Amino acid sequence: MVLILNNIIYAATYSVPLNVNGYYTFNDLVDFNIDIGVQLTQINEVRFQAQGDISAVDAPGLFECTFIAAPAKWQHSYSPEIIPSSPPVSVPFDCDATFISSNGATWDFLLDGQANGYVRLITSVAYPPEFPPDDITGNINSASLFIDANPVPEPATVVLFVIGIPALRAFSRRKE
Repeated sequence: MVLILNNIIYAATYSVPLNVNGYYTFNDLVDFNIDIGVQLTQINEVRFQAQGDISAVDAPGLFECTFIAAPAKWQHSYSPEIIPSSPPVSVPFDCDATFISSNGATWDFLLDGQANGYVRLITSVAYPPEFPPDDITGNINSASLFIDANPVPEPATVVLFVIGIPALRAFSRRKE
């Protein structure tokens, strides 16, 4: 019965606004917590969408969105990388990036519909910790997560299937 129900349940896309809007300097970290309000059976895809602007002088800047799932199991998504210019010019970005699993991480931590993570402004250039770039700034105007997943069926749906299948059998036997 469970196999039949899993094939019938449709995938839904849940839009989750992130409260991470605002001004960022290099390595600023803004935490987020999400709760989509439903239990899930399977996560098909998670995307990070954000709009804003970034300016940089010495190194390219980009926004990183990370889920904290378990030690050493994070999911990352990046905005487009903005190339530096001098004097710094604020360059708008419109990001729609699919998360990539690192270290063999799965989306199982999100099956309860809740998770936490952070967004931060980083650079793709390696800097020693004692000399971080101080000329990368950015602004996020809006940010959301889009979670494509299969919801756990509601109990009423399961009851309808349990009652409906024997009723269909009885009806088809009556026709014969």
